[in-house]
Amino acid sequence: MIGAIRVDKFGFNKNYFTNFEIASTYRINKNNLVRAAYSRASKSPFFFDTYLNSDLTVKYASNATNLDVPVDFTVSGQEDLKYPTITSFEIGWRTKLKTNLTLDFEAFYSKVDNFVNPNAYYDYVTTQEINEAGEPDEILAIHADGSVIFENYDLKANQFGAGFTLNYDFSDNFQAKVFGTYQKTNISGRKDIEIELTDIVFEPNAEGDILTTTLSNRTNPTQWSEEATPSFFGGFSLNYKPNKKWSFNTDAYIYADHEFANYNYYQISNVDNIDDAKVQMDIRTNMILNAKTIYQLNKNMSVNVTAKNILGKHREYGFADNIGSLFLIGIQWKY
Repeated sequence: MIGAIRVDKFGFNKNYFTNFEIASTYRINKNNLVRAAYSRASKSPFFFDTYLNSDLTVKYASNATNLDVPVDFTVSGQEDLKYPTITSFEIGWRTKLKTNLTLDFEAFYSKVDNFVNPNAYYDYVTTQEINEAGEPDEILAIHADGSVIFENYDLKANQFGAGFTLNYDFSDNFQAKVFGTYQKTNISGRKDIEIELTDIVFEPNAEGDILTTTLSNRTNPTQWSEEATPSFFGGFSLNYKPNKKWSFNTDAYIYADHEFANYNYYQISNVDNIDDAKVQMDIRTNMILNAKTIYQLNKNMSVNVTAKNILGKHREYGFADNIGSLFLIGIQWKY
């Protein structure tokens, strides 16, 4: 059994962050071993949500004027945030089925809390004439400003999963491995995105012929998705070394389709344009296949030929470029 604990305190943050891990193994017999681990770890501070200080101008459509209204936002990081923290528990079993065949199996559970996300607060200021009947009339001016502030949200993600690794030695020269993991993520605490009116102020001028109306609003950014993590990830590897000169290797990993999506909350001005503020990218199921051949010229020098992503161009990561095939030739020299 082993264990470790660490307490972090940063000079700019009033909070303390406790990280720990305890793990244990037990050998049942010469062919079977079980293990368990329990841990907690917090994300380290990052300049983006801690020190970001920027100005942003966004144009909102106005139903009152049929014109786009510029909104000047001040984007501010916060120093006293609680950082995302993951608490996890896993158990595993390793068994030697034959002298050349081993199986590893594990099940795991993890929980993430203290999510951080920017929230937009803004004020619409409308200046109107007041007619002889004392009612608001022609709009003279309309503008808006606001703040984007990083905040903690009462949101939790729970992940359950299981995985395996199977190793098989066909011979001393030929080895194979197959692995896979299935997981399911559930997010609790989400709410529908809404534009919440937090305050309204009416201010007539001294003469009583001009009315200034200020509407204060905020959004509700709790639309994280369970689809950002693929439900399955797995792969295989094959290694063949027929003699001291040649070595052949191929490996692949496979992931199920998933979705990267988020909402630019500073672009949400009303419930009608929520979908316009959504940024989404679907990642299809893919296999990344690689291969490498090595030829040993002598004890100090070898040459190799490598092919990466053999199956061709595709998108592997959200909001990133498509990845194409890559072929490399190299020489390695050991002195």
